[in-house]
Amino acid sequence: MDKDYIDQMKKIYTIKQSDVTALDWFLLLVGGAATILCTAAFVYWIIKIIIFLINVRKAKASINDVRFWKRMIISLFIIFLFMSGTLLLVFEKLTNFLQIMGWNVK
Repeated sequence: MDKDYIDQMKKIYTIKQSDVTALDWFLLLVGGAATILCTAAFVYWIIKIIIFLINVRKAKASINDVRFWKRMIISLFIIFLFMSGTLLLVFEKLTNFLQIMGWNVK
């Protein structure tokens, strides 16, 4: 029963290559906006580090602030996931896997 259901899903939910091609202009705009946002987030991250270090020098903050460093490391990791295109690579691998499993691309 599960096999029949999956076969029906593969027929109904196919990926149409022409739809993706028609959205090229939109994807280009989204990519440009994402690049600007990633750059702005990275600059903001650097500014936050500099402000924190200035506050440490003025003895307003402790260099051993574990909460601050955890937040900054996690945010840097997320920024680099977007900047490097790793998320796009994951989506590409997912669609390739779906094609191997029998999902059609028209």
